Amino acid sequence: MDKETVQRRFHELVESNPKTVRIIRSSDEIDDLDMDKIMASGMPNVFENFDEAMLAFISKCLAEGKDVAIQAAGNNKVIVHAARGLFLN
Repeated sequence: MDKETVQRRFHELVESNPKTVRIIRSSDEIDDLDMDKIMASGMPNVFENFDEAMLAFISKCLAEGKDVAIQAAGNNKVIVHAARGLFLN
């Protein structure tokens, strides 16, 4: 899958699941995370930007009823946290 297709599908996943998938961009958004659940979920998953495996992982987590928080990690990677009840608000 090319970069543009992965990017489009990523944005579709985020936009179609606004209560369960969030891109973390600010400290206020970090404050909305249940840090106990983040810590209990173990090591986060790190993906290259535009990695098809990231889309598959997010889709699997959503199918399992988990919330997903996505954070940038430098210019080329993202960190994905997933757990049930991950968001406080």
